[in-house]
Amino acid sequence: RDQILKSRIQKHHFVNRSSRLLLFGQLSGALGGFLLAYAISLNNPAIINALAGVQYIFVLLGVLLLSKKLQHLLEENLTSRAIRQKILGATVICLGLGILALS
Repeated sequence: RDQILKSRIQKHHFVNRSSRLLLFGQLSGALGGFLLAYAISLNNPAIINALAGVQYIFVLLGVLLLSKKLQHLLEENLTSRAIRQKILGATVICLGLGILALS
């Protein structure tokens, strides 16, 4: 008991890099939800919902950028063939959205 009372209490820093990333992710998600609701109020909901497929292009770009910087975090093996397939998939999504917007 004496050891517990005599020991120093260490302060815990709640604001660290992980909590900042978590907060940024949560705020980004909330902002995305508000922007989606606003976009639906302005235009055709079917087109706005189809535009949600564009998020995969941003995910692909983010993974490509982070794969060079933080290789130890990503377990995916990004070969040139895999990257070409992902770019082809993103292109098909963009073409589909273009056809939907023109019709």
